[in-house]
Amino acid sequence: MSKKTTDSLFSYPTARAFVTGMKKQSLGDYKNIKSYFRSGFPQLADIETQVAKLLNVEEKQGESLLLTNSGMSAVATALDIAHLSKDDIIIHGQVEYSKIYDYINEDLPKREVIPVEVDVADISAIDKALKKYPQVRVVFLETVGNGPSMPVLDIEKFFKLKSLRRANPLIIIDNTLPTDSLLPLLPYLRKNSDLTIIAVQSATKFYLRNEDTGGMLYVVSRQLRDTLVVKRTRIGATPGPALVELFRKTLAGKKQFDYEIQTFVRNTGLLAYACKEADGAGKKFLVGYPNLPRFPKGIAPVFFLTPGTKTTMSAEDLFYKLEKEGAFADMIITESFGFKKTGVSHSARLGGYIRIGGGLEPRQKIVEIGKRLADGLQNL
Repeated sequence: MSKKTTDSLFSYPTARAFVTGMKKQSLGDYKNIKSYFRSGFPQLADIETQVAKLLNVEEKQGESLLLTNSGMSAVATALDIAHLSKDDIIIHGQVEYSKIYDYINEDLPKREVIPVEVDVADISAIDKALKKYPQVRVVFLETVGNGPSMPVLDIEKFFKLKSLRRANPLIIIDNTLPTDSLLPLLPYLRKNSDLTIIAVQSATKFYLRNEDTGGMLYVVSRQLRDTLVVKRTRIGATPGPALVELFRKTLAGKKQFDYEIQTFVRNTGLLAYACKEADGAGKKFLVGYPNLPRFPKGIAPVFFLTPGTKTTMSAEDLFYKLEKEGAFADMIITESFGFKKTGVSHSARLGGYIRIGGGLEPRQKIVEIGKRLADGLQNL
């Protein structure tokens, strides 16, 4: 019998080949079969391998990285495998990416799930919460909080908590701000493989260069990986061919990727310090940026400006005033960060703030931008 011609990327030449492919698909294998896009497909598997190399995920050792169609869908995929329901408890940070914070504090309570907030920078507070709620189902923490106070999780001390092992919850660690170039998570996942840990990140800024949204999950357990593959398919979080091609277009090699991340952070730090040294810092305005000795290359690609106690100006007023003073010259006003040019945005959440993310400009250009920011702040 002659083989039938194929007319799509996921059609098969024979009935037997189709059944064989579907059996492999049911096992989460989409690397070498023509799966319907929602279940994964060879091009997706190839680009996941490329991204895995940027994070030092060792696929041969059973470690896995999965891409999703947004950072929020990566979080939703991870959270959904816990099947949270009435009276289940999720411990999470007081300062988080706004959509995650709202999802945990507004959407989950509609299922009668109980959110418990902790100061991520205070390990004793996390320990106290775990002891108070030993039945906790999920712990969700950002390594660096996306808000003005920018709490930094001491991840080594966190994983040493005896209360964590006694509770044995699903642990989701969001490493979007630092990413692997600044704070590698895999060593902690490997060392604590007796726990159920999922690392999540947005891929939008540093991997897709803000040309589309994307996300990722990575784990050191094959069983956990297979569970996430099924969940990703069921909630519609699998990237399609167009997003995969964009990943292929935008991804840098490991050396260039790390260089760019470190440049973003170095430039952000220079701008934050320029603001901290301006007259009125701590009174007319506050600068939020972690300065921790254990991260000599920096830890965050953004910093925050908020009104101080010695002013009646709101964050929104401050935003307009700085623009009028010329502080945003040579910057782009944009909601995201991780652009070639330094970017600035305003948000009304958490009492209102300005967020600035350094770009890839040469050091001298960053010094000039920092001076304009400092001058604008001193004129408040």
